Amino acid sequence: MKFMKTTIVKTLLLLTLVLTLAGCSSDDNAPAIAQPVAETILGKWYAQGYKIKDQGYQTVVHLCAANRNYTEFTETHMIQRGFNAQCEVTNDLNAEYVLGKSSSANDFYDMIDSDKMFRIITLNNKTLILRTDITGLDGFGTEIDFYYTRE
Repeated sequence: MKFMKTTIVKTLLLLTLVLTLAGCSSDDNAPAIAQPVAETILGKWYAQGYKIKDQGYQTVVHLCAANRNYTEFTETHMIQRGFNAQCEVTNDLNAEYVLGKSSSANDFYDMIDSDKMFRIITLNNKTLILRTDITGLDGFGTEIDFYYTRE
Protein backbone atom coordinates (compact mmCIF):
# COMPACT_ATOMS: atom_id res chain seq x y z
CA MET A 1 0.00 0.00 0.00
CA LYS A 2 2.86 2.38 0.84
CA PHE A 3 4.49 1.60 -2.52
CA MET A 4 1.21 2.31 -4.32
CA LYS A 5 0.81 5.68 -2.56
CA THR A 6 4.44 6.56 -3.29
CA THR A 7 3.96 5.58 -6.92
CA ILE A 8 0.76 7.62 -7.12
CA VAL A 9 2.40 10.65 -5.55
CA LYS A 10 5.39 10.39 -7.89
CA THR A 11 3.13 10.00 -10.91
CA LEU A 12 0.93 12.85 -9.70
CA LEU A 13 4.01 14.99 -9.29
CA LEU A 14 5.12 13.82 -12.69
CA LEU A 15 1.78 14.86 -13.96
CA THR A 16 1.52 18.04 -11.80
CA LEU A 17 3.43 17.33 -11.24
CA VAL A 18 1.90 15.59 -14.42
CA LEU A 19 -0.51 14.72 -17.31
CA THR A 20 -3.08 12.65 -19.42
CA LEU A 21 -5.57 12.81 -22.27
CA ALA A 22 -9.04 11.55 -23.15
CA GLY A 23 -10.65 9.43 -25.77
CA CYS A 24 -13.50 9.90 -28.11
CA SER A 25 -16.04 7.20 -27.72
CA SER A 26 -19.35 6.26 -29.19
CA ASP A 27 -20.73 6.39 -25.66
CA ASP A 28 -23.44 9.06 -25.38
CA ASN A 29 -22.15 10.00 -21.92
CA ALA A 30 -18.58 10.58 -23.08
CA PRO A 31 -17.17 13.89 -21.78
CA ALA A 32 -16.64 16.67 -24.28
CA ILE A 33 -13.09 17.45 -25.31
CA ALA A 34 -12.37 20.93 -26.53
CA GLN A 35 -10.90 21.10 -30.01
CA PRO A 36 -8.25 21.64 -31.03
CA VAL A 37 -6.64 19.68 -28.20
CA ALA A 38 -3.13 20.93 -29.01
CA GLU A 39 -4.16 24.54 -28.39
CA THR A 40 -6.51 23.96 -25.45
CA ILE A 41 -4.02 21.96 -23.39
CA LEU A 42 -1.31 24.64 -23.59
CA GLY A 43 -0.63 26.54 -20.38
CA LYS A 44 -0.40 25.94 -16.66
CA TRP A 45 -2.66 23.39 -14.91
CA TYR A 46 -2.87 23.14 -11.11
CA ALA A 47 -3.24 19.74 -9.45
CA GLN A 48 -6.59 19.27 -7.72
CA GLY A 49 -6.71 15.58 -6.93
CA TYR A 50 -6.65 12.02 -8.19
CA LYS A 51 -8.88 8.98 -8.20
CA ILE A 52 -7.74 5.39 -8.31
CA LYS A 53 -10.19 3.07 -10.06
CA ASP A 54 -12.79 1.70 -7.63
CA GLN A 55 -11.59 4.03 -4.86
CA GLY A 56 -12.59 7.50 -3.74
CA TYR A 57 -11.33 10.86 -4.93
CA GLN A 58 -8.29 12.22 -3.06
CA THR A 59 -7.60 15.95 -2.91
CA VAL A 60 -4.03 17.12 -3.51
CA VAL A 61 -2.62 18.96 -0.51
CA HIS A 62 -0.52 21.91 -1.64
CA LEU A 63 2.15 22.29 1.05
CA CYS A 64 3.26 25.77 -0.02
CA ALA A 65 0.65 28.51 0.34
CA ALA A 66 2.44 30.74 -2.19
CA ASN A 67 3.02 28.10 -4.89
CA ARG A 68 0.76 25.23 -5.86
CA ASN A 69 1.96 22.09 -7.61
CA TYR A 70 1.41 22.37 -11.34
CA THR A 71 2.00 20.94 -14.77
CA GLU A 72 2.54 23.30 -17.67
CA PHE A 73 2.23 22.25 -21.30
CA THR A 74 4.13 24.07 -24.01
CA GLU A 75 3.95 23.00 -27.66
CA THR A 76 6.64 20.34 -27.12
CA HIS A 77 7.30 20.03 -23.38
CA MET A 78 5.52 19.25 -20.15
CA ILE A 79 6.96 21.12 -17.18
CA GLN A 80 6.01 19.88 -13.73
CA ARG A 81 6.82 21.57 -10.45
CA GLY A 82 6.07 20.56 -6.88
CA PHE A 83 6.76 22.56 -3.73
CA ASN A 84 7.35 21.61 -0.09
CA ALA A 85 6.09 23.50 2.98
CA GLN A 86 9.08 25.86 2.78
CA CYS A 87 8.07 26.63 -0.83
CA GLU A 88 11.22 25.01 -2.18
CA VAL A 89 10.95 23.14 -5.45
CA THR A 90 10.89 19.41 -4.68
CA ASN A 91 9.99 18.19 -8.13
CA ASP A 92 11.22 19.91 -11.27
CA LEU A 93 10.59 18.03 -14.49
CA ASN A 94 10.90 19.28 -18.03
CA ALA A 95 9.95 16.41 -20.34
CA GLU A 96 9.25 16.26 -24.03
CA TYR A 97 5.86 14.77 -24.95
CA VAL A 98 4.18 13.67 -28.16
CA LEU A 99 0.48 14.31 -28.74
CA GLY A 100 -1.50 11.88 -30.90
CA LYS A 101 1.18 9.19 -31.21
CA SER A 102 -1.45 6.45 -31.05
CA SER A 103 -4.65 6.08 -33.05
CA SER A 104 -6.36 8.71 -30.88
CA ALA A 105 -5.43 12.38 -31.21
CA ASN A 106 -6.25 12.68 -27.49
CA ASP A 107 -3.45 10.38 -26.36
CA PHE A 108 0.04 11.53 -25.53
CA TYR A 109 3.26 9.91 -24.47
CA ASP A 110 5.76 11.04 -21.88
CA MET A 111 9.06 10.90 -23.72
CA ILE A 112 11.00 10.11 -20.51
CA ASP A 113 9.05 6.87 -20.19
CA SER A 114 7.93 6.21 -23.76
CA ASP A 115 5.66 3.36 -22.67
CA LYS A 116 3.68 5.69 -20.41
CA MET A 117 0.56 6.77 -22.26
CA PHE A 118 -1.91 9.30 -20.95
CA ARG A 119 -5.39 9.89 -22.24
CA ILE A 120 -7.35 13.12 -21.99
CA ILE A 121 -10.70 12.34 -20.39
CA THR A 122 -11.93 15.92 -20.08
CA LEU A 123 -10.42 19.07 -21.53
CA ASN A 124 -11.87 22.54 -21.69
CA ASN A 125 -10.67 26.00 -20.70
CA LYS A 126 -10.93 25.26 -16.95
CA THR A 127 -10.73 21.47 -16.49
CA LEU A 128 -8.24 18.79 -17.46
CA ILE A 129 -8.61 15.15 -16.45
CA LEU A 130 -5.85 12.77 -17.47
CA ARG A 131 -5.93 8.97 -17.21
CA THR A 132 -3.10 6.47 -17.09
CA ASP A 133 -2.27 3.06 -15.64
CA ILE A 134 0.15 2.54 -12.78
CA THR A 135 1.73 -0.86 -12.25
CA GLY A 136 2.17 -1.94 -8.64
CA LEU A 137 4.66 -4.34 -7.09
CA ASP A 138 2.24 -7.18 -7.84
CA GLY A 139 2.70 -6.51 -11.55
CA PHE A 140 -0.93 -5.56 -12.05
CA GLY A 141 -1.93 -2.19 -13.36
CA THR A 142 -4.61 0.05 -11.99
CA GLU A 143 -6.29 2.99 -13.69
CA ILE A 144 -5.80 6.42 -12.16
CA ASP A 145 -7.33 9.76 -13.12
CA PHE A 146 -5.58 13.05 -12.35
CA TYR A 147 -7.68 16.20 -11.97
CA TYR A 148 -6.38 19.67 -12.86
CA THR A 149 -7.79 23.15 -13.07
CA ARG A 150 -6.55 26.50 -14.25
CA GLU A 151 -7.40 30.02 -13.31
